Amino acid sequence: HGKGGGGKEYAYLKDRKGFIKLAIQHKKDIVPAYTFKGSWMYYQPTVLRGLRARISQKIFVGIVPFFGFLGTSMPLTDKATIVFFPPFMASKYELDQVDEAHASFLAHLKENFDAHKASYGMRGVDLVFVGKDFEDEDCVAKALRRVGFLRPRSKL
Repeated sequence: HGKGGGGKEYAYLKDRKGFIKLAIQHKKDIVPAYTFKGSWMYYQPTVLRGLRARISQKIFVGIVPFFGFLGTSMPLTDKATIVFFPPFMASKYELDQVDEAHASFLAHLKENFDAHKASYGMRGVDLVFVGKDFEDEDCVAKALRRVGFLRPRSKL
């Protein structure tokens, strides 16, 4: 997250195209929303973030250890704000343009995030789209790769 994540917000959207395909099929536009400072509400360890995300995807349950005020479930901040961005015109695409529409949607989301981030106290924070190829770079992941317990994503 922005406070402890090196100025990055991660959105697991890089490989997710199903919602785009559905919108195109039904000729519906998408109204994107973003929760600014949502990831700042709790401390979320960055250790093995990518591995936890991949396991969560496989078992359909989020493996996100989080800690709030004094280690409780009470949020560290209540300054999160949900902002709805202008609609993304998915209805102008055809089914053979899912990849193009997805790339355009990500650009639309990033453009709007960048336009509003300073207004919501996140100046200097970058929105990064990640997917299945996300490589953990924390010290635990590096040590596990060194001893052969964790393989690099490019070899899976």
